[in-house]
Amino acid sequence: SSPTSMTFAIIPPTVTSTESKAVTLSNHLSADPENPTTIEFVTAPYTPVIGEVYGGGVVAYLETDGSGNTTGHGLIVSMADVSTGTAWGCQGDDISGAEATGIGTWDSSTGDYSGGGKQNTIDILADCTTSGIAAAVCDTSTVGGYSDWFLPSNDELATCHTNRTTIESVDDFTAFHGSVHYNTSTEVSTNPTVQVHAMSPTNGNQSLSLKNDLTRVRAMRAF
Repeated sequence: SSPTSMTFAIIPPTVTSTESKAVTLSNHLSADPENPTTIEFVTAPYTPVIGEVYGGGVVAYLETDGSGNTTGHGLIVSMADVSTGTAWGCQGDDISGAEATGIGTWDSSTGDYSGGGKQNTIDILADCTTSGIAAAVCDTSTVGGYSDWFLPSNDELATCHTNRTTIESVDDFTAFHGSVHYNTSTEVSTNPTVQVHAMSPTNGNQSLSLKNDLTRVRAMRAF
């Protein structure tokens, strides 16, 4: 988001202060109450760092612009698995649209996040009505006081491996479970009716998982 501009009108007190700081400040202010000095403060938006507890979880990724500067947007991973054994669901069905592998994008005007695992999750829930599937577990989760969690795409979950050491050093963060693979929301494009991409955030190894395999699930959300 853009910096916020705030204007304050400061009227000097009628009683003279003996504190040097106050006197020094008053030297730069108008002494006329009818025409007070105006000071403008510009506040920059707060951007957390990777590994910071923020937005219901821990920051796992920060978006950067073409110059390598952070944009104030990023991804948050839940503090713990939202399931220790849940199927992706709808084995035998090709879920239209659930093949996004990358990280989504943020609208420069509204800050809204689209694409990636968020869109995959929307597409999965639209076409797969099986209860308790991984996408539904994420979508209905309210961990950390937020309700906009989604099943991450392959590349979104990969950010947890890239920054795993920093993320797992956070107090109260439950480490990823050994070398176990977690399902992503990304179908395998060459075999979408049966397989999805899975990976281990611990060692970064990637694999293909059957849609009816019971795997651990870690939710993510965007800010």
